[in-house]
Amino acid sequence: MTNALHGLPERLGRYALVGVLGRGGMGRVVQARDDATKRDVALKLIETAAVDPEAVEELRFLFHREARAVAKLKHPNIVEMVDYSGPEAELPYLACELLDGPTLYEVITNRGPLPESAVAALGHELSRALAYAHGEGVVHRDIKPDNVFYLNDGRVVLSDFGLAKARDHYAPIGASFQFGQTNLYGSPSYMAPEQLRDTAATPAIDIYALGALLYECLVGRPAFGGTDVEAILRAVRSGQFTPIQKSLATGSMRALIGAMLAREPSARPKSMDAVARSLRQILDTLRVDDPRAVLAQYLAKEATRTMAIAPAMAPARRVSEPHGTRRTFLPYAVLAGLIGIGGGVVFWPRPHMSATTHQQADEAVMTTLNIEGEGRLFIDGGDRGVARGPRRIALSPGRHRVRLVFSGGGAIAREIMIVEGTAPVIELAAD
Repeated sequence: MTNALHGLPERLGRYALVGVLGRGGMGRVVQARDDATKRDVALKLIETAAVDPEAVEELRFLFHREARAVAKLKHPNIVEMVDYSGPEAELPYLACELLDGPTLYEVITNRGPLPESAVAALGHELSRALAYAHGEGVVHRDIKPDNVFYLNDGRVVLSDFGLAKARDHYAPIGASFQFGQTNLYGSPSYMAPEQLRDTAATPAIDIYALGALLYECLVGRPAFGGTDVEAILRAVRSGQFTPIQKSLATGSMRALIGAMLAREPSARPKSMDAVARSLRQILDTLRVDDPRAVLAQYLAKEATRTMAIAPAMAPARRVSEPHGTRRTFLPYAVLAGLIGIGGGVVFWPRPHMSATTHQQADEAVMTTLNIEGEGRLFIDGGDRGVARGPRRIALSPGRHRVRLVFSGGGAIAREIMIVEGTAPVIELAAD
């Protein structure tokens, strides 16, 4: 299995590493066997050697905060943490249950919108989990389809608490920490407007994000989309989105999602418990007694065409395919979206992408572009908006064409090579 580890050690403490399940800008998720329990787990690894030294302290802090947040949560719809290395380990890791199924994002991408009964069932399960988390003082802050796993038995599991705000018996975690301009986190299409103002994290943020997730499940595209970060953020700030068609959902469901997406927090449902109660009433109207049974039935309808079950100990992998074709899923692990740290807003825009594009984004390398002056940035012909100063951006390994058209006139063009496992810094200045 050495080749499957791509430079990682074969063992890490009591864990025998089996294979890499996913990659992010700051680390990897690895399938491992626990010697003590003989159980397969997912190890989320943070590889500080590949990180800008100035960001290591913040990265370790966020990783520690995630561990503390997840450790206090015990719920069937929240990923279970089983072990933690501690923040000072040379190769910090978080050991969690190994989840066998696709993310909700992949389900939507490969099948399109879900029927109202499945959306209501999914929302009910997640709202109950989040109501529990809020009761424990934890606000997730990064709810999106990528962070929800959809298992064969109908269980949906919320993962990736890397941006969670939690309270312990001393003080709010992170209350005394400030890292320059890196204190705004999230995924833009699901960020509540108040998050853009960097206000205190409250349950209302999660209510909004869950509303955005349910909208996407019903409609098949984000409520607030765009071709770049700036366009998405303008849509979020405006609060305007295309109403859900009557043919897709009952009036009660459309009204609930609309309220959850209200621009002002005070106009949203008062609590996640209230959201769960409303969804339970919708399920009753739809004559759904067991939400999990509905979710399992939906996933099983096309199982032979969309799922392939691999041996339990085989290293998981994603299967690439020509653009536009349906992808086969193999079991893989929890905790996608490893945290990227850098100056400015820490997120990567995800307009509605194809499965192939999303796969490439999972393998992206966080790259720093040091831009002298200000100009419009184009990468591989795509417009990335106006950029200035240090700009951190995720690029897939390989060659890329970078062009910068300066606001004051003139332009430069570069061809760059991005190598997996590095943290490149590219200088973009007028010759």
